[in-house]
Amino acid sequence: MFSHPGIRELINLQPDGGQAKPYQIQEVLKRIEEFNLSLGDDE
Repeated sequence: MFSHPGIRELINLQPDGGQAKPYQIQEVLKRIEEFNLSLGDDE
């Protein structure tokens, strides 16, 4: 489970032979765009 302090939804990534499932990647990318998220301390 992954979370972000500013987002109420949780994202569940379960392994599929050691890799995330395609629909899970799509959900993560959708949330990144929807909430304008980025990696690091780019405040």
